[in-house]
Amino acid sequence: MTRTGGRAGGAPRSVDVARLAGVSQKTVSRVPNGERYVSEDVRRRVLAAAGELGYRLNSAARALASGRTRSIGVVTLGTALRGPASLLIGVERPSSGAPTL
Repeated sequence: MTRTGGRAGGAPRSVDVARLAGVSQKTVSRVPNGERYVSEDVRRRVLAAAGELGYRLNSAARALASGRTRSIGVVTLGTALRGPASLLIGVERPSSGAPTL
């Protein structure tokens, strides 16, 4: 299997990870979602296959499927004042709870 999962120029998909790990596509979905009923051995195989293929979660697909973007909007009249500026700095900081695979 090639790094692109067998598709010319395309990014690897969850079905490619499932094929390489020897599991179902639903099992691949369960791993980054932190769902139960996935053994540690299977979890390691899925993560290893995802790493080998360079698979990354597609946030646009996740937003379409769930109906949630996990994004917020901020409107401010100006950042010259300390209050709005510090608020925006705090909002921009990445959270440690972001799902990764």
